[in-house]
Parts: sequence; C-alpha cells; structure tokens
Amino acid sequence: MEVARQRREKMVNYEREWVKAARQASRASREGKREVAEVRKNHTIQFEAHFENLKETYKTLRDYRECRGSRIFGSNGLPFRFFLIQRRSILEFPVRTWK
Repeated sequence: MEVARQRREKMVNYEREWVKAARQASRASREGKREVAEVRKNHTIQFEAHFENLKETYKTLRDYRECRGSRIFGSNGLPFRFFLIQRRSILEFPVRTWK
C-alpha cells in the first residue's frame, strides 16, 4: 500500500511539474510574440518614416526635373533664339574670303 501511494504521489508531482512547465513555455511564447510584435511595430514605424523621407526626396527631384523641362521648353521660344543668334554673330570670327 505504501509503495502504491508513493508511486501515485510521484506521478501526480510529475504531472504537476509537466503542466507547470507547459504553462511557463506557453507564457514565454506569448511574451516572445509580444516582444516580436513590438520589434516589428518599431521597424514598421522606422520604415514608414524612411519611406516618407524617400518619397519626399523623389517628389522634390521630380518637381526639379519638371521645372528644368519647362525652362528648356520655354527657352525654345523666339526671343531666346534671337539672343543666341546675336551672341553667335558677336563671338564668331569674320569669314575671310579669298579673291
């Protein structure tokens, strides 16, 4: 009788320890998931901030290119060409003709 009782106690204690270990493992897993979620959240926030800065940079560059394009397009007008023709005639050397 005594041996059977000790055996049962041993089995019950073993089962309690097993349940306790399982609870600790699941708790650690939940805490780990929370920690991973927090790290992901921080990375997401940092990425969004970096991406917004990158988007703003590209937008500024695009605006600059559009501005340059419009200036070049506007420079093809008659007054600008006339100015270039005048400038060329001033800078060019006179052509020598042989008789």
